[in-house]
Amino acid sequence: MQSDCVNDGSKDNSHKILEDYSSIDKRIKVFEQPNSGSGKARNLGLDNAIGEFIAFMDSDDKFPNDNTLKNMYTKAIENNVQVCGGSLSEMMPDGSLKTPRSVHTYFESEGILDYRDFQYDYGYYRFIFSLELLNNYNIRFPDYLRFQDPPFLVQAMVKAQKIYALTEDTYYYRWGHQDVKWNFRQVNDLTKGVRDNLVISSVEKLELLHENCVFRLSTQYKKILLNSLKEGNKELIFILLDTINCIDVELLVTHSKSPELKLKPLEEYLEYINLEQKVVKKIMSINQPHVIFMHTSTSVLTPVPYCRHYSLQHNLELTHTQKKCKM
Repeated sequence: MQSDCVNDGSKDNSHKILEDYSSIDKRIKVFEQPNSGSGKARNLGLDNAIGEFIAFMDSDDKFPNDNTLKNMYTKAIENNVQVCGGSLSEMMPDGSLKTPRSVHTYFESEGILDYRDFQYDYGYYRFIFSLELLNNYNIRFPDYLRFQDPPFLVQAMVKAQKIYALTEDTYYYRWGHQDVKWNFRQVNDLTKGVRDNLVISSVEKLELLHENCVFRLSTQYKKILLNSLKEGNKELIFILLDTINCIDVELLVTHSKSPELKLKPLEEYLEYINLEQKVVKKIMSINQPHVIFMHTSTSVLTPVPYCRHYSLQHNLELTHTQKKCKM
């Protein structure tokens, strides 16, 4: 085993503490970078990893016990899979454990699971990943300050296709000390991350994941996005339009109950942006084909005739061509 510890530009004694541990155990490798965010820090660790499988851990979390990694590795090898993971528990500020038993954080039974039967984008840290898988498809964390984990997890899951699921907890996530103050870069990166997963889920026809991405955009993060718009985040206007454009309405309508109710909250973004014809022309003038969901008198979201169609190539790099949308 090798432990790659990345000091992301901390100004306290973190680097010295890491070096002290490294001097005691040579399996501990220490890497330093200017403060660049967790995505780049994890990529630095990935680029220097030498093991067969790789696990990730944030400095404030922990594994449930000394055998957690061993159990996941053993099951992965025995079942010839490239991704293996288990359930998640949360550590509260008082030290108690909260164990959410939702379908997305808990596996009810052990065994091989097709990602199409899972289709979730959170909780990458409760899995181990084949380093060969990640390197062969150049799967890395995007350079986002927020929401860099979900695109990484989805890309890995799509390429692995199947995982081995354990019912036991494989990660303890610490809650209660986070206090995120959202700046424009973080909000924009969050939106880009949702957009990335909208694209992948559309191309791969992962209808449950696509519906969940729409929920994140229209409901879960709505307050954060609207506040940023009201604070003058002009770049977010175009990122939001591009992200809304990536919603596969046909996929949503085919597989979702009451899709119009899931899309309707998006109107509030457009009402605030006050999307006039001159704005549309400005977007088109920079050769960026979009689907614009217009606010109509009947309060229905309706796409304009053209949309951007994405396809996946190699490691899910995105390309686009223009094609007519079905009305």
